[in-house]
Amino acid sequence: MRQKNRMGLAIVLASVFFFASPASADFIEQFAIGVRTKGWELTGDKNFHGSITSDTVSEKQELYPTNFNMLFLFCPYGGLSAEWDRYTAVMEQDGKQLWDTFTLALNARLPVDNLPVRFAPYALVGVTYNVPQFDENNWWRFGWNSKKDFDDFMSRQSPPYNMDTGRIRNFTTEPSFGFTYGVGVDVFLTKHLALNLDLRWNVASTDVHYTIVSDDGQDLLLDRKFSYDLDTMTYGLGFRWYF
Repeated sequence: MRQKNRMGLAIVLASVFFFASPASADFIEQFAIGVRTKGWELTGDKNFHGSITSDTVSEKQELYPTNFNMLFLFCPYGGLSAEWDRYTAVMEQDGKQLWDTFTLALNARLPVDNLPVRFAPYALVGVTYNVPQFDENNWWRFGWNSKKDFDDFMSRQSPPYNMDTGRIRNFTTEPSFGFTYGVGVDVFLTKHLALNLDLRWNVASTDVHYTIVSDDGQDLLLDRKFSYDLDTMTYGLGFRWYF
């Protein structure tokens, strides 16, 4: 499965490099690069709610504001976009779920040039490759029952710290493919610079493997597998530069 995911990412990246290369210049009419700041919300069914310790998660958005994007127009009415983005959700006090999303999408555009302000509304649909990871807080990683217990223990300690409880928690996630669709508009401020507004829906999930093992690695105390939705709605504001 991991080999297949690495192959998928390689295909996505190879596509981006191809369309950015001189070999594709014959059929690329115009090229643009952009940066976008975003707000977002998780919209999927997580299958569990609350604290990871009780097999549930309550996520809170943490801001990663920057989306980098490239647009390759084959004609004034359509082209291909490639994007990189990052999301992170804070799971109560247990840690953070982070994921990088790489997007390759078809764009359909309707440029309007006969008004005082030039603009180009667009719609898109595409595929995403999502690479998640869980960043555990120490109290959760080393098997403490709560952050309060861990903080009380640490307040009574002096270096070197021994945080062992006899067990270690592991929370691993798998890369996955998804899809995206959305609408937006480029409003041209100059011949080359455009204000970009974008509304996007992303649909994806990740397979999660949650284990608790003894600190010597000999005993498996818990072994759970489930899926976690990475579905998001994002709304962005940024700029694009057309070459």
